[in-house]
Amino acid sequence: MAAALIGYSVGWLSSLERGERQNYSTDFLDRVAYTLRLSPEEKALLFLLATGHEPPARQRSSSIESTAVVQRLLDAQPWPAYINDEAWDLVAYNHHMLTWFPWVAGHENNVMRWVFTYPEARQQLYRWETDWAPQMLAQMRYAHARAPGNTRLTEVLTEILKDKDAERIWSNPTAYVHPDGDHRSLYLPYHRKVQPIELIALEPLRAPGSRIMMLMPLEGGSD
Repeated sequence: MAAALIGYSVGWLSSLERGERQNYSTDFLDRVAYTLRLSPEEKALLFLLATGHEPPARQRSSSIESTAVVQRLLDAQPWPAYINDEAWDLVAYNHHMLTWFPWVAGHENNVMRWVFTYPEARQQLYRWETDWAPQMLAQMRYAHARAPGNTRLTEVLTEILKDKDAERIWSNPTAYVHPDGDHRSLYLPYHRKVQPIELIALEPLRAPGSRIMMLMPLEGGSD
């Protein structure tokens, strides 16, 4: 009966029931999880036990919502902090982020759009051409490969690549997944100095692909 509901042979289901690890297809395990009404956590465990790896990223949620608890987490940080989803749309940010980047309170809500389509970004992000743009485009390349079905991410990337500089950088691909631990610099609004920072990037388990970003000031700012 169960095999009929799943749409696969009894042999495949019997192997799974015996706990035999095999190269089961994603479709087969998806059908098993659906038929058994497994939760996302139970489904992830099924994939791990059956194949040795988690469900493909495209099968998993990458959305995170701004809640009172999430906002409290950001507000507790003594430096700029924000959360973006897998398409780099802002989800939440703290007061320090607003002080350093006033645009977050305006009509723009996407980090990558600001970086590549706003002239001020190329001034505020110190050494934009070498220290920021190539790495951030490489992050988008990786995210797009990880979640090709994310229509919002595709939309943002398509718009960004209309910029000649972005298109040129994109044509010389580099491998880069996340900025965690990177040291970069930027100009602070209303300050005539370059501020070194360390980027801290955390990925919420509830929303793979999203990021909690913290910009920690480092000593050594210069005029």
